Amino acid sequence: MTTIKLLLKWLYGIGFAVSGLVLMFSTSFIGGLIFIIGGLILLPPTLKMIEEKIGSPLTRPIKYLTVIGTIFIGIIYIANNQVYKENETKKQEQEAFEKLPQHVKDSINLVKAQQDR
Repeated sequence: MTTIKLLLKWLYGIGFAVSGLVLMFSTSFIGGLIFIIGGLILLPPTLKMIEEKIGSPLTRPIKYLTVIGTIFIGIIYIANNQVYKENETKKQEQEAFEKLPQHVKDSINLVKAQQDR
């Protein structure tokens, strides 16, 4: 059982760390960084180093809450970044629409009205 547990810690730790690297460069730098931290905490050598620095072993609930908390916070940052990007895109589209001549705006609005029916 402990071999499976150790294997899962390594797999999830590396998986979260790699996901964090991808997220840092594609979606949210801070969200990706937090994912990397959560992944590193899962890795047995990193956890052992943290426990040595603290001077006592971490309890199971503290380990789980720390990892789940970092992943949850990372997801919040990623979602927040997505909403921000969507709002920026809508704002740019609105600014581009406002620069169009009035007869083009009228045509676009007419087509939109027909599609909504």
